[in-house]
Amino acid sequence: MLFKTKEITKAKRYEIRLTDKEKVELQKRADASNLHLSEYLIRCGLGRPISKSNTSELIVELIRLGRQQKELHAVDHKYENQYLEILKAIVDAIKNIPHRFTSQ
Repeated sequence: MLFKTKEITKAKRYEIRLTDKEKVELQKRADASNLHLSEYLIRCGLGRPISKSNTSELIVELIRLGRQQKELHAVDHKYENQYLEILKAIVDAIKNIPHRFTSQ
């Protein structure tokens, strides 16, 4: 695991009444934000940002690209300088990502 996140136990339940149309629209918005409906509604109600952090996914993807670049370099030294420049750019990109999660 790249980062530690604080687990919060939520024990309180709240019931709301919606029309089918409202439920469908809210679920679409939650899905578009990559959030569970309850988390989407909480964020909306508390004025918190809706977008979910994708920092860890970005880091994983950059690491994957770095590994592919390293494999290409191992197989074909014809473009060694270009491979090394790209690999360095990937490493720099990972270093420049804020390595913290904010609880929103």
